[in-house]
Amino acid sequence: MKTRILFLLILTCNLSQTASGYENFFNIEYGYRRYTLHNGLPDMKIQCLHQDKDGFIWLGMNWGLARFDGFDFSFYQPKEKKLIVRIDKNNSEKLSFRSSRYSYYLTPQDTLYTTKQSDTLYLNKYNSRSLPFPYMIYENKEETCKYLMHCENEQLKEVLRLPELNKIEYRKVFLDNRSDILYIPMSEGVCLYDLNSKQKRFLKGADIESFLWHSTVGMLAFGQNGIYKITNTGFEQLFKHDFDFNLTAMEYPDGSIVFFDYHNLYRYKGGNLEKLAELSMITDMLLDREENLWVATYSGLYNFFQFDFQNYKLKDSDVVMSVLEDNENNIYFATLEGNLICKTETSEQKISFPRYGADIFSFSSGAAKNDNIFYFPTPAGIYIKDGKYFFFAKIPHYPFRKVEVTKQGNILSTATFLGVYECDKSGQPVSFWPDDKFQQPVCHALFDTNGGLIVTGTTGLSKTQGDSIHLFSNSKTKDSYVACTGKNGDVWIGSGSHLNLFRNDSIITVHTFINDVIKSMLLTNENHLLLANMHGLYIFDINTYNSNNKIQLSYYGQNNGLTILDPQMYGLYPGNNGTVWLTASDGVVTFEPSKLIRKTTPPVLIIQDSKISTDNVNWMEAGTEKSFSYKYCNVLFSFIGLKYSAVENVRYSWRLKGFQEEWSKPSRAKEASFNNLPPGDYVFEVYTDAGTDDSRSEIQQVQFSIKPAFWQTVWFPVVLILFLMLLTTGIALYIQRRKNRRLLEQLETEKELNELRIKSIRLRSIPHFNANVLSAIEYYIMNFSKEEANRLLNIYSEFIGRTLREVDKASRTLEEELEYTELYLKLEKLRFVDKFDYKIDISPEINSQIQIPNMVLHTYCENAIKHGFAGSVSNGMIHISVVKKENSVEVCVEDNGIGREAALANKNTRSTKQGLSILNRQIEIYNTFNKQKIAQKVVDLYDENKAIGTCFTITVPNGFIYR
Repeated sequence: MKTRILFLLILTCNLSQTASGYENFFNIEYGYRRYTLHNGLPDMKIQCLHQDKDGFIWLGMNWGLARFDGFDFSFYQPKEKKLIVRIDKNNSEKLSFRSSRYSYYLTPQDTLYTTKQSDTLYLNKYNSRSLPFPYMIYENKEETCKYLMHCENEQLKEVLRLPELNKIEYRKVFLDNRSDILYIPMSEGVCLYDLNSKQKRFLKGADIESFLWHSTVGMLAFGQNGIYKITNTGFEQLFKHDFDFNLTAMEYPDGSIVFFDYHNLYRYKGGNLEKLAELSMITDMLLDREENLWVATYSGLYNFFQFDFQNYKLKDSDVVMSVLEDNENNIYFATLEGNLICKTETSEQKISFPRYGADIFSFSSGAAKNDNIFYFPTPAGIYIKDGKYFFFAKIPHYPFRKVEVTKQGNILSTATFLGVYECDKSGQPVSFWPDDKFQQPVCHALFDTNGGLIVTGTTGLSKTQGDSIHLFSNSKTKDSYVACTGKNGDVWIGSGSHLNLFRNDSIITVHTFINDVIKSMLLTNENHLLLANMHGLYIFDINTYNSNNKIQLSYYGQNNGLTILDPQMYGLYPGNNGTVWLTASDGVVTFEPSKLIRKTTPPVLIIQDSKISTDNVNWMEAGTEKSFSYKYCNVLFSFIGLKYSAVENVRYSWRLKGFQEEWSKPSRAKEASFNNLPPGDYVFEVYTDAGTDDSRSEIQQVQFSIKPAFWQTVWFPVVLILFLMLLTTGIALYIQRRKNRRLLEQLETEKELNELRIKSIRLRSIPHFNANVLSAIEYYIMNFSKEEANRLLNIYSEFIGRTLREVDKASRTLEEELEYTELYLKLEKLRFVDKFDYKIDISPEINSQIQIPNMVLHTYCENAIKHGFAGSVSNGMIHISVVKKENSVEVCVEDNGIGREAALANKNTRSTKQGLSILNRQIEIYNTFNKQKIAQKVVDLYDENKAIGTCFTITVPNGFIYR
């Protein structure tokens, strides 16, 4: 009895261990990129997908359609806001976007126009999904009758109506174009209808929903109970599984079958079914030209890329720190909480191992494998797994960092506080290098190809040479945490954001990552360096760098399938069969570097737009024009490289032949602008690549020209020279003519002045005036003394002499004019014998040498005597006054005669007015030579409306010129 009870207990324990051994610790799925409203997706509910001839991805959605270029979504919304359920292309690659009753087309101006397909029938999206264009299933409004329709020249034509079509409900009709056989799925089997013979036959025995023609297997059928092969007589079940409805399948390039039901994405290959992802309400899928798998759902758009990355996520809150594979392809995951999980092809189980009384046991990152022996760093030391045995290495228990395996098969480990230990396979110490020997806290240690010990740390890099240790350090070697040995004795070092190369005892900074830190590195067999950074994974081509010193980095992150966050320090681990494992804070990812390093197809380069501008601010579409006015000297080109599997790696290089012959440096900018271009012929050239030279696209080009302005043409200098010659000749002629005209005017002026002076001489030599003066002198001789007569005769003689000498002068000094005028007044007094008198007042500050017009005072005085004192006037008085103004001299001649009005009425006075008119004309001519003019004024004097005389005033500016 006791034996039986013990046997039952042992059996129970074994069964419980077996049961627990098949527990699933991981959620496993492939990496993908999900696009939602946060990424610019206009509508989360996507109905259908299509890739056009240029490579753009089109999405039919509940509220319109969108075009995706890998970066941005362009939204097109019909006015009716209809559900777009199908996207087709005709033989000319023209796209049609269909709702249940309408078709929409894109104009060259990137706008939508609408046509109505039918007034009575409605497109059945679900039943038509597997039908090739131009075939579709339409139904009446009541959904009781279904028709196979053909769309020819955008006109619907009925092809077939069968009772079996009315029963299909949530099933997909399939047309085999090779034999023109229509497959109609039903709950009890399949109806096969020959479009040529109009015959139908039935295959029964399976509940079928959809079909797929496979290139090697033949016709396949998919139902909710599994996958079937259709034979001439019936069905052969290939795989049994319970699927949801909405089954849709496609053949993948490697021969596998990818299909989905309403909630799951599957892959069937080699008789095995693999669940790729669990999604929400899947509606469509698309395999693009790069073999990226796009999946449309009611919760956004998914890109699974090329299934390059497979994610393992623990179901609990634990974190995987290290991943190692044994020789039997079993995978061991060491976790932060001290668990060791072994995954085989059929099971997942936790491995029990002794913890040697440790209260808290955890694994660190940085594990290593040698000859199927595992070495796990822990805070308590290096934990060794050798087959079924677990034990610590015989070194002090301190937190250890990365473990390296030497060529001799020994293990090399760095301790945070002590230094570097070398142990044999069993954990026995062989060598020790204290930490203080390296003058830095030690982070990573490894041997180079020459046997020298390389130690990295926070202050730089150290190298042992015999018994000596040398420190190599600069500003870009600080925080050197990770390193790996390359070929030819090279050591690659990750120093914060700097990738350094230690070669021939020199440190070369190869590349600097912006806002990123290198956390792990691993050298592949293809001589590529894997760099795990904070934001993703980089693949560095060492061969290209060594051959032409060129940096080629391919990046993988959230935008191309690597969805894990924050890789672990020392988190890269080599697996079997060329795989690599990368641990991170939120999971583990496995991938094959050879697939990532494969020759990448070039991006599809499209020059989308060209614009021109006059001011580099306001741009207009260039359209199809290739020749622009000189005013449009600013040109902008927009382009894009479609590469959905490597969006972050796409870069562009361009040049403008005729302006710059050198290619620009590779850039992610999708625009190139050129400003202030001179007139000429240009060719804009651009190419793109996916981060490597072998992924370079063909060069695309746009030719255009900028017309020169008329002054920029070849003939313009000739015309300009002729024009300047004519202009110079014209100006010379004009100047000469102007000189001649001025000379003529001057001659005419001088002629007029001479004539005026002659007239003045004639006026001064009036016979009766001279006769009267001589009679008066004779009278004095007869009645007075000879002395008095001689005095008067001398006055007359001087007057006549001055008149003759100075009458041709334009001006004379104030002093000379006053002297001459006084001689005249004395002679007039001799004639009229005490009929008038005169007085002269000169202000003391007056400069008597100022020039005034010749005979101006004489003329005023003569006019006063001749007209003002006409008739019986006696006791006449002429008052001459000279006063100084601000910038001039004012001379007044005032008389107390009868006034001008009475003088004009006096018939006994005959006046030609020649004296004043000659004087006025002379002054007018003089004024033309000066900015400041001579001003004349005549004022009639009155006393209670009785004329009491006249005042003549002339104002002469200082420095007045008489020419």
